[in-house]
Amino acid sequence: MVEVNLYIISKHVAIMYMKYYHVALAVFVVMVSAHSNISMADEVNFDALDEPRWITTITNELGSTYALVASYLDNAVQLIDVTDPAKPVPVASIRDGVGGFDGLAGGNVVATTTISGSTYALVASYLDNAVQLI
Repeated sequence: MVEVNLYIISKHVAIMYMKYYHVALAVFVVMVSAHSNISMADEVNFDALDEPRWITTITNELGSTYALVASYLDNAVQLIDVTDPAKPVPVASIRDGVGGFDGLAGGNVVATTTISGSTYALVASYLDNAVQLI
């Protein structure tokens, strides 16, 4: 069975994720115009999007917008540049057990916060029973 999930980023942009059971098939950025026309961005392959559970976005001071996706089965967070919704760009993935990040197993929810001008991601991990600060 193919499952399709739609995550709304703004009134004009959403991310559509397609999977077959727990295997990621594709991720698309969907753009909706004011006239309800829907167009699909280019398909992009990511390395840490197996069973995504949560998506949040941040915009930096230069105007670039990034999606952070918590991946349950990859035990990771995928960072995607969605500044140009027609051309999403995988920027990085952060995995449990790599680079000092040990609280990402079963990544379930991701949120962002800004403290003293620096932006951080907080990831709630189901399998590690932890919250990882990135």
